Amino acid sequence: MGAYNEALTSYTNAITSTATNFDAMYALGALLQKQQRFKEARTTFRKALNINPRAALVHYQLGLIDLSEGNVRDAIQSYQAALRIDPESTDALSGLGLALVRDGRTDEAITTYEKAVGKKPESASIQYSLGAAYAKADRKSDAIEALSKAIQINPNYPEPYLVLGNLHNALGKPDEARKALTRFQQLSAYQEQLNQAIDQVQRHPNIAEAHYNLGTAYTRLGLYSDSLTEFKISTALAPRFVQAHNNLGVAYVQLGRFDEARAAYQQAILVDSTFADAYANLAWLFAERGNPDRALSLAIKATELAPNAVNYETLAIVYNARGQYDLSDRAMQRAISLDPENPLLPKQWRLMQDSRKKP
Repeated sequence: MGAYNEALTSYTNAITSTATNFDAMYALGALLQKQQRFKEARTTFRKALNINPRAALVHYQLGLIDLSEGNVRDAIQSYQAALRIDPESTDALSGLGLALVRDGRTDEAITTYEKAVGKKPESASIQYSLGAAYAKADRKSDAIEALSKAIQINPNYPEPYLVLGNLHNALGKPDEARKALTRFQQLSAYQEQLNQAIDQVQRHPNIAEAHYNLGTAYTRLGLYSDSLTEFKISTALAPRFVQAHNNLGVAYVQLGRFDEARAAYQQAILVDSTFADAYANLAWLFAERGNPDRALSLAIKATELAPNAVNYETLAIVYNARGQYDLSDRAMQRAISLDPENPLLPKQWRLMQDSRKKP
């Protein structure tokens, strides 16, 4: 809480020095709201509105507070006030949609969410909210379409899987329901791990392992920009933390920053020349980026250090990229023998075989 208290003092001092400092007043209100000090936050936001009555974002924040306290009708008025000022605000539209759902006005909520989707179709959360409203209105096919779009946008978003699973159950599709609900449970567990990791970082901001665990939690949920930040902090706090350097490379790859990924993997190997994962990841990277010759010695080294299925799969990928198909097949056979229950390995093998040029 130290950082929050410092920020609180800073914003309070700024307001004390000038009662018309809108930015400081808004920042203080947002900080109080984050600490769930809703009464103080509401008072502060209203003072901000006295300075600038046309601050749509303040009306939106008041709507969030109203909803948090269960004041649904007041929330509707706050969101509507925000939209009168800024009709393009998808945040205010989403907030209004939720308030309307809680007020039992589902049809109006659907109309509101449809407007929000029209303005921001790439938002997984808005697509999910629209799908949930469709489901509440018993518009099952529309709900499935919207929820599927939410999952397509963000496959690691838990809530759409829950609603989708319940819809499939209602439609008599138990296999589809089981698959969706299992994924929801998995992602919910990841979300809980994320919450715990955030708490640990707040408690121990100077411990490298805390940031590493948070980075790992972000990675599981596909939040690679956030994981990148945490792995960077971890390596800064503990420069010889080899796993953090390696996972930093993984995050860079997911973000398409391949040169930085290569440097991170190489740094991991410099820190620990026996760390097999870094050799395998660097070999895969060279193979995927069109340099399979540089990849080969790295992939072989990985299998020597850790002869597991993952590393033999990487070796198979490298051989395949070099056109050494017999060696590729032998390496993949070895991978499957080491992990026969892994359904992804035969699929990867078929993909490699399909990619080979016909004579």
